[in-house]
This record gives sequence, structure tokens and C-alpha cells, in this order.
Amino acid sequence: MNSMMDERHGGFYGRRIGFDELIDSADKGVILNARILWTFSHASRVLKDVENRNIYLSTAERSYKYLVEHFIDEENGGVYWMVNYEGKPVYTKKQVYAQAFAMYAFSEYYMAAQSKEALVHAISLFKLLEQHSFDREYNGYFEAFDRDWNLLEDLRLSEKDANECKTMNTHLHVLEAYTNLYRCWPDAQLKRQLKNLIQVFFEKIIGKHKHQHLFFDQQWNVKGAAISFGHDIEASWLLQEAAEVLGDNELLEKAKTVALSLVDSVITEGLNPEGALINEIHNDGKKDTDIHWWPQAEALVGFVNAYQVS
Repeated sequence: MNSMMDERHGGFYGRRIGFDELIDSADKGVILNARILWTFSHASRVLKDVENRNIYLSTAERSYKYLVEHFIDEENGGVYWMVNYEGKPVYTKKQVYAQAFAMYAFSEYYMAAQSKEALVHAISLFKLLEQHSFDREYNGYFEAFDRDWNLLEDLRLSEKDANECKTMNTHLHVLEAYTNLYRCWPDAQLKRQLKNLIQVFFEKIIGKHKHQHLFFDQQWNVKGAAISFGHDIEASWLLQEAAEVLGDNELLEKAKTVALSLVDSVITEGLNPEGALINEIHNDGKKDTDIHWWPQAEALVGFVNAYQVS
């Protein structure tokens, strides 16, 4: 709010470096902008102080308008990956991970502002994913498409990822988005697909493993042996939350059992002597003991949830 509002071109600046230097010509990514929208929308719903609530809702509205005006592909549907500092598309691929984040943010803004238009945008993204990304033959969701919804050869979310048809990470955030959308739009197809997605985690992504597998081919053959502790503990509470929102008691009991199993593995293998969550185990079995910010945040939520369950 104080440092990143772009008053000239709208929305928020794309970058400020660690030395507090603003890069005002940096591109603007849809993930960051969707996260800004979700955060301020949620803050406006949670905080009870009227003055702050209204300020946060106003900031959410600014974010919402920018997303709608600059990131949505009016011709083909879906959101672009990146626009330049002027708001013009520069990377028009349709990464499913990004569609999920936009859906998550639009549904949250709907609950904060009662914007029917925002709910329409969220529902549209759900229908696009079911039309283009859902694998009717082998289940699950494909990773990435071009502007016209043709499957890309390079499906990776980032350069460090494996170039595979399906990933745990994308499925986890589709789960998160579908859960939030179901809170405000209890549609029968959405309910069916959300329940199916939970089962995909139980049967394919986790299976008999005490961790999540990260990468798969189209037929769900596992590619690689890497373990991401932050994603494991993130999945523990997101799966339980999804089952709770569905109101499916049988699924919820299974989700609680799976959650505790994932958390036990994280505690046993993923904590360093100071109690911080290390990054991951590589395919070769070597531990990456770096301490990144987001696994600590997910661990805080995951550990509290596991305490509440157990």
C-alpha cells in the first residue's frame, strides 16, 4: 500500500529489489497480482476494525480492476502469465497454476465485496479448466497451454521444475481454488470435481508414500524421487479444509488421517535442530537444508491444524 502502488500505469509495480530500489519498468506477473487481491480481500473480511477493513477492501478493489482490465484474455478466456509495466501482454501462456490463483482471488474478492462480476470470472476459470485442462482419460489436470488453449511443449512453471504433464504443485493450487469457489458457489459439477481431486491426492500424488510425489507423466507414472517438505505440510491442511468445505464426513476422516501422516513425516525428516523446516530432498537423496520463507509459513498453519486434529 505504501511502496508498490503504480499511480501512473495502474495496479502495482512488479519489482522492488532488496536494497529498496524500485524497478518501475518491471513486468507485472499474474501470480503476484492474484495474491495481492486475495490477501487484501481476506484481510478486509477477517479484521474487525472498520477503518482498516475499508482501506484493505479499497486496495483489493484496485487489484481486482487491474487484473480484470489487463490480465484476462477477452478473446480466448483465462489469464495471461505476464504483462509489461504498461499493462500490455508480454507472455500470454495459460499456466493452469495461474488460472487457479486467479480463481482463488476472484472468489475471495466476491466474498469480501459481494461482487457478482468477480464470481462470474471465477466460475469462468473453473469451466475453462474443466474444458481444456482436465484429463478425461487418465484424470487430473494438464499443466500449461498457449493463448489459444493448445497444450505447450514446455509445461514448466519455472526452470527448476521437471517438464512433465502433471505436477503435485498445480494440483494442490487447483484444489485450493476449487475449495474457495465452492464456499460461494456450491455447484454440483464443482462438488464432483473437488471430491475427485481429493481422491487424486489420496490415490496418485500421495498413495502409499509418506510424502507427496512431485512430477508425473500423463498416466501418473512418478518421475523423480524429490520431496518438498513445505508442500507436504501445505497439503496436509489444504486437503482437510477441502473435505470440510465439501461437508463429506467420510472424506474428512480420511483427510485427517492423511494430514497427520504427512505432518509426522515432516517432523521426523524435515526439521533442523532449531525447529525450522528445511527446503527439500533432491532426486539423488541429498538434503537441501536451506531455509526458505514459505515453508515456515505453511508449517505454522500445518502444525496448528495437526495439533487441533490430534
